Amino acid sequence: MRRIWSEQAKFSTWRRLWVALAQAQMELGVPGITPKMIEAMKKKINDIDFEEAEKQERLLRHDVMAHIHAFGRQVPDTNQIKLKTEAARIIHFGATSCFVQDNGDLCLMKEGGDVLKGKLLKLMQALRNNCLEYHRLPCLGYTHLQPAQLTTYKKKKKKKIN
Repeated sequence: MRRIWSEQAKFSTWRRLWVALAQAQMELGVPGITPKMIEAMKKKINDIDFEEAEKQERLLRHDVMAHIHAFGRQVPDTNQIKLKTEAARIIHFGATSCFVQDNGDLCLMKEGGDVLKGKLLKLMQALRNNCLEYHRLPCLGYTHLQPAQLTTYKKKKKKKIN
């Protein structure tokens, strides 16, 4: 979970979203987007310059814009444009801040949910095995935190699981 919710994962997810956006725009025929640009962006998805992003955020006072600029500075120049690299011009093109923030969070939530799902399945299997092993063991039932009638371990655990 620490890896999933790390700054590295958050901002590399933003970059994957920007690449996916540019790829979809290229497929839809948005002019000026080439496969070469997208490949240049893909090469830098996980290579995040956090110092540059911090510097840009202090300057721009906007986290998304800071990471757009930091990502754009890292993408290799493919046509010698002096002000911006060719690929930098298409990062976040036509999107809002919510595009990367909300979708990025959703991607991380799904990944975290997948981890939890696996762990919950293991827990349920362990509880099932425990119930099968001790299913005939007599134990005292409780109601309103008071001792009640005799029951079995299986029935007691089954109620808690359901």
